[in-house]
Amino acid sequence: MFSHLALPSLVLVTPDLPFPYSPKQQARFLSTLEKAVKNGICLVELRLKSLPEALYGEIAKAVISLCHAKGCKILLNGHRKKAFILGADGVHLTSEQLFLQKECPKEVQLLSASCHNEKELKRAEELGVDFAMLGPVLKTKSHPGVSPLGWKTFQDLIEPVPFPVYAIGGLAPAHLPRVWQAGGQGIAAIRSLWS
Repeated sequence: MFSHLALPSLVLVTPDLPFPYSPKQQARFLSTLEKAVKNGICLVELRLKSLPEALYGEIAKAVISLCHAKGCKILLNGHRKKAFILGADGVHLTSEQLFLQKECPKEVQLLSASCHNEKELKRAEELGVDFAMLGPVLKTKSHPGVSPLGWKTFQDLIEPVPFPVYAIGGLAPAHLPRVWQAGGQGIAAIRSLWS
């Protein structure tokens, strides 16, 4: 298990690539990712949910190569076997996948999970995750119909948790002092860290 001291305060979650996509869109995706890493991002979750498996592998290889060349760690969203085969640093489990896993995957260095409530945080603890992302803390365009947790609930939920927790949902680097005040590790974000 990673110490909170070994984890950064920002995690970039990539946006999805539309499918079908053009070579130009792929080049723009990789260029934007490279800028983010050059600007100090050192932990990335590759979240490409709409791509077919064959294309996913192609993009994932390029992303892993780019991140590793810059000293950045990369997690693949939900792709346990692919993470090991492609050389990613770890896997990020969705809240649904948390309950499908019987044990912590041994072949990955880093394991993280999406959580939205106490039950999911407890399951993440049982699996021995290195860290979790809890939210949405604020309103977010990516989950328009979901009620945000708010800061008090976020703080109450993470207080008994023995692993680092990132706040996610409608957040930007300017929210870091508030996250730290609540006891969080930092923020995970798409829009505010990608643009």
